[in-house]
Amino acid sequence: MREPKPKLKPPVDITNAPDNVKINLKDVLCQFLQKPNENNIFYNGNNFIILAGSKIIVNNSLTPSDEVVDTVSIDGFEVIFFVYDDDVLQAIKRQRQNSRNTNRVNFVTEFCEKFCDFETQFSIDSLKIRIPREYVSVVDVTKLVRVSYSTVEGHEYDKLVYYGSEGLKYVEIDDSEVVIETSAKVLRDNYVVGLTLKTLDEFFERINEVGVIKIHDKAIEHAEVLRCDVTNNVEVDDKRKYFKAFALIENAHYIKEIYGTRKKISGVVFRRKVKTYKERIIIYDKAEELKNNAKWLEDFENIVRVEQNITSLKRIRKIFGISNNKLISVLSSNSHPNYELLEKIVQEAKPKSYIVEAMNARQFKDFCFINYLREHYSEEEARILLFEKMSINTAYKYIKHLKQLKDSEMNLKKVKEFLELLKGTKDAQKASKEYKT
Repeated sequence: MREPKPKLKPPVDITNAPDNVKINLKDVLCQFLQKPNENNIFYNGNNFIILAGSKIIVNNSLTPSDEVVDTVSIDGFEVIFFVYDDDVLQAIKRQRQNSRNTNRVNFVTEFCEKFCDFETQFSIDSLKIRIPREYVSVVDVTKLVRVSYSTVEGHEYDKLVYYGSEGLKYVEIDDSEVVIETSAKVLRDNYVVGLTLKTLDEFFERINEVGVIKIHDKAIEHAEVLRCDVTNNVEVDDKRKYFKAFALIENAHYIKEIYGTRKKISGVVFRRKVKTYKERIIIYDKAEELKNNAKWLEDFENIVRVEQNITSLKRIRKIFGISNNKLISVLSSNSHPNYELLEKIVQEAKPKSYIVEAMNARQFKDFCFINYLREHYSEEEARILLFEKMSINTAYKYIKHLKQLKDSEMNLKKVKEFLELLKGTKDAQKASKEYKT
């Protein structure tokens, strides 16, 4: 069987597809064992993925059954379909029936990964989700605390609450929903990978293993994200040079915080100067944070962690480019949140020596002169010229400014180099190679 590698986003349930396209697919596009093939159609926002047997109709034409992956465009949507003979399809069905992964969406994700290069550009660390109460059972009520609340109108009601530690941090249960807060530490050996479509099943299994609640399989399709920290792990040869480079970035729209010491910077935070929503991203040394935790320290030895906090429903939809807050939709997103935000900060930034608006007349004159020297003379030629034409003190002053300008240019080059590394990360880059099944 030939295995082309079309690039597409991971599939999610067809229920996320536009209604008019769903109807088209059910009634016109695909026929599977003489009936509509809804249970074998998956949609990810741009593409449809269809698993089909010997009979698949595309634009009213019967395709051959030669075990191929092919694509067709229908009403502006790219449709990718897998055609198998009946024996192969029955083997797939048996494999799914015997698989521990009973969730239809996740199963087809695993299946399609054999053929497609999924472009997952991030993972999730800290996460807050809500699940309809009907999909969650209480396993051990003795681990829960009853907490009383009251509304502004004075009505009282109770919630069952679990206060955990690392991994499963918090569970809150009422009559209608269950709110769960976790960190990727719940994944144990796959903590470095984080929460992705690959680790989604394990994520819920680990929560269930705590023994407080049991999340049923159908909950995966109904879980909604309330808040999340989006991460990328970027493997580098020298972490410090990138921390130093970002520490010199100046952007008037962001408050910058630097962690560590002047000689050993361990992280840089950019926080947008707005009050209506939170926009915060950090570039930091995860190994430094975990220095007292040998369990994961080695995994982050050469890693720069980039992490963005997304704290509202509206921001989640906007940043991931999705129409709802479902966990499946978030994890299936083809956006690259950390790269996009960091690139915007850098594009808008200016080194201190370039902020012309803050200069007085003398500073602006010096600025123009220094840039002229930089553009028309080598470093050595500029030194000779300065000492020939100016006093020693004045010459040294301009030599110092030339060095600052050169350093600013080198610094920007390092920042852009890091952005290219970040842009290339997929499923937490190094971590995805070490994914533990």
